[in-house]
Amino acid sequence: MRYKLKTESTTKNYLTDDELASIENLHVEKGTPKELARNIFVFACYAAGLRVSDVLQLRWKNFDGEKIIVQTQKTSSLVSIKVPNKAVEIMNYYKQIDGNENDFIFPALPISLDCSNKNAVFSAVQIASTNINKQLKSVTFQAGISKHIHMHCSRHSFAVRGLQRGMRIEYVSKLMGHKAIATTQIYAKIVNEELDKAMEIFN
Repeated sequence: MRYKLKTESTTKNYLTDDELASIENLHVEKGTPKELARNIFVFACYAAGLRVSDVLQLRWKNFDGEKIIVQTQKTSSLVSIKVPNKAVEIMNYYKQIDGNENDFIFPALPISLDCSNKNAVFSAVQIASTNINKQLKSVTFQAGISKHIHMHCSRHSFAVRGLQRGMRIEYVSKLMGHKAIATTQIYAKIVNEELDKAMEIFN
């Protein structure tokens, strides 16, 4: 029918290194939902921007001590991520001495969740995601960040920070589970715009 879909560019909020550091170093009460939300967000910023649905369903059996190997829920792509030290540190914070490999890494989903029931899993993930995003509003406000930050911003933050550090765009695309590199190129454009802004110091 020769119908063409029109696409619109959207604003992708992401954190700079300084903003992420202010969230990492923020003092929050231990064992609270706010601490859990902050830790999950920071973890995702380092762990290749894993989507919240994938982070919440991570089990210890997905981690071999060095890498996380997971089949992403949205694209069903198998991703292997060498976990940076900061992310490992966060994971170990939740490791139980008497735990087993089938335990969720992050205590955000009900222990009694029937994972064979897709509807139950979807509902539990939605509820947990909503709670995390609610807590993140409080975290970012407390950290003095005016941007509207939610869990998906961890993906944007990872992509931009990775490209800024010289990571090849193909690697960023693969780690994030993008099926098309065109999706990742949006982040390269953001980095290029930042470089253009940096050159304004000479005016």
